[in-house]
Amino acid sequence: PWGASVVEHAFGVGGRFNVSVDVRNPKGAALAFREVEVQAPILAVAALSDSPTRLGEATNFEARPTGGQGGPIAYTWDFGDGSAARRLSDADGPPQHVYAAVGAYEVRVEAANAVSRANASVVVHVQVPVVKVTLSSDEPTVLGAATQFDAAVPVGAPVTYHWTFGDGHALQDGTRGAERYTYGAVGVYKATVTVSNLFGSRSDVAVVRVQQRILHLFVWTDSPTVLGAATTLWSNFSAGSDAQYEWDFGEKGNVLETNEPSVVHTYGAAAAYQVTLRAFNALGGAVASAVVVVQARITGVAADNNSPTLLGAPTTLFATLAAGSPVEGVRYAWQTGEGGARAAGAVVRHGYGTAGAFEAVVVAQNAVSRAEATTTVTVRDQLDGLAIRTDSPTLLGQPTALQAVRTRPLAANELPLTYTWHYGDLAAGGPPDVVVGNPNATHTYATAGTFVVRVSGSDGVRELHATAVVQVLLPVLGVRLVGLTHVLAQHPALYTALADGGSQLRYAWTFGDGSAAAAALNDTADSQVSHAWAAEGLYEVRVEARNALSHAAAALVVRVWNAVVALSVTTDAFVSTDEPLRIVATLGNATTAALADAIVFDWSLGNGEALPALVNSTIFYRYAQPGLYAIDVTARNPVSSASARTRVHAQDPVEGLRLTSSAPTALGQPTRLLASLRRGTDVRYRWTFGDGSPSLLTQLPHVWHSYAEPRDFPASVVAFNDVSDGLARHNVSVQEPIEDVRVFAPARVPAADRLAELSVNVTRGSHIEWAWLVRADDDASEPRLLDALVQALAAYRLAADGSREPWHDGPGYLSNVTSAAGASSYGVQGGGEHQVVVVE
Repeated sequence: PWGASVVEHAFGVGGRFNVSVDVRNPKGAALAFREVEVQAPILAVAALSDSPTRLGEATNFEARPTGGQGGPIAYTWDFGDGSAARRLSDADGPPQHVYAAVGAYEVRVEAANAVSRANASVVVHVQVPVVKVTLSSDEPTVLGAATQFDAAVPVGAPVTYHWTFGDGHALQDGTRGAERYTYGAVGVYKATVTVSNLFGSRSDVAVVRVQQRILHLFVWTDSPTVLGAATTLWSNFSAGSDAQYEWDFGEKGNVLETNEPSVVHTYGAAAAYQVTLRAFNALGGAVASAVVVVQARITGVAADNNSPTLLGAPTTLFATLAAGSPVEGVRYAWQTGEGGARAAGAVVRHGYGTAGAFEAVVVAQNAVSRAEATTTVTVRDQLDGLAIRTDSPTLLGQPTALQAVRTRPLAANELPLTYTWHYGDLAAGGPPDVVVGNPNATHTYATAGTFVVRVSGSDGVRELHATAVVQVLLPVLGVRLVGLTHVLAQHPALYTALADGGSQLRYAWTFGDGSAAAAALNDTADSQVSHAWAAEGLYEVRVEARNALSHAAAALVVRVWNAVVALSVTTDAFVSTDEPLRIVATLGNATTAALADAIVFDWSLGNGEALPALVNSTIFYRYAQPGLYAIDVTARNPVSSASARTRVHAQDPVEGLRLTSSAPTALGQPTRLLASLRRGTDVRYRWTFGDGSPSLLTQLPHVWHSYAEPRDFPASVVAFNDVSDGLARHNVSVQEPIEDVRVFAPARVPAADRLAELSVNVTRGSHIEWAWLVRADDDASEPRLLDALVQALAAYRLAADGSREPWHDGPGYLSNVTSAAGASSYGVQGGGEHQVVVVE
């Protein structure tokens, strides 16, 4: 429409439009055109990326604007890592960026055109995928103590840790690779750690044994046991869990390992056996013992006596076991038949208070059986006037002298007596009645034992009788004492006296501790006894075997020990493979000085090497290879043991550290720094970039870093593990790209001036290395001109105020360059703006 010379118009869409104006008046008309570019405002912009990104790889970005049609849009990207912002157009395409370190970066983009601008952001995650995780712990653990867990992630960052401890408890999304956890009950648990990041996850499982130390072990049995029957043994302890049991039944080579606290065992022979039980778990063990008595049944017993005896004189009562009966461990109890009178022993002497006939009863018994017999005893207030004298007891093989004597004078009308002897060993193969004319007789018995000798004296009218007891003994040639020489305090130990020869033996026992129990064994028929010592120390067990004619003694030195308890082992958590490790085992209970050297330590060092039976509780050991090692030590004396465990991480020290980089690097591009080692394990790296930015800690030996300005930066890296560290330095050159290089020079210099001024200007760039090349193109045969040029270049340059100043070494220097064609050229290297005076 026709109107004013100035109009306004709002375009509905963006684009390029041809605007025309037709101007007319009465004189004529004119038409003009103008192309108008109309841009729509940018309503919004969305920032997109292909994050997560692996460290070292490029992240791709894209900006998607809403609106903004009709003209170019410029995008300014801030990648959130301190690098320089980058300005791009639609024609440049989507940008890429390489991050130097793992992390989460907020990337911002501004989209702008001539009429508007919009902003957006996106978070980029730069990570290293998790390849593997290894879970370890310091189990076994004492109930109530914390278990240490360590999750080793050789590659992967950043990561989160999800812990489950196998008892229903879990720890979600932790950031630490080490945790301490206390279980509430004994048991075997499967702990799991899952390490994850945006690239995935890896898991590992560790089995944890939570136990109680075994304390105060006890053993009981249903002994005594009949030979051929099974003996039941059972045990208990005041504290402990997850026990394994090692039963030593006291028979040579007969040891049973089981997880049962009670067992059944049948012994092959009658004897007393020392049973030793060791109960143990992964934390150590305890030892206890008991005595098992196995006996055969008594098949029968016979009783006899030497009556008739005179009132007031002692009567000898004796018991004889039937064939097949056990000899050891049999006790005899007599009821004499006179009121409540009692006596003990196979042979006893009793004086009756009145004359008459008495029924004496003997009971022979051991722990598993008993037998009973009776014998009639006749006690007279006067005898026939005949008695027997004897030199008994006598040794086997020697004659026993017997004499019949009249107990009252011979009357005038009495005739001499003829004597008939009965020696009492007819059942043992002895002779029948022997008639002799005189009162004296001798007899050599074929076996040892107790015999009743009877004699009858007759004159053909009347007959007198007498009896006597004869004991024939075996001499004691010697005695040997058998038993444990190492025993646990307050636990019974069994000792046996083995006599060489001897019969009707009695034993006197002493144990070196003056106990009341030992006093009761000063005179006993028991050749086998048990004894428990109250305290640790050195003691002498002594036994004397004796009968009426001989004796022998033996002794045994016994070492009584306290149980080894509360063992602990300490050492450094980390050690270099170049250095010896000091490891100390400490016992929680003391021992006497006399016994201290007998405690030995068995070391297992976790690498297949063992150091058994060392008397030293402190050792030094060097691990040749790096790794995580479990050190086990068992302290033991001859009767008990205790175990403990610790862990050590052996590492190769850091050696031969070297730092290199991808520099020189263009400004705006990341620089890759690489650390290399000749040696070192479990190494971490602390990077300092030399530009004032915070240091960075990584597990990987390389990083990327973007510098914000062009210059040389003194970068450094410290490589370290738990036993050593090393430092390396490197100069990183970050250079600005060269842009818009211009050289100014006159086309020709008059000969009268002989001086020409050349200048160069670089609008952008750093660390420039360049050369002025001036050739004498008119006459290459005149080197004088070139020489003059060299001298001038070497001598002066034109300062900013027009004065000449000496040329110096540094940025910009004279160099002699030989071209490929062989012609000599001369030039200057440097950076910035330079003006050079040149002789034509």
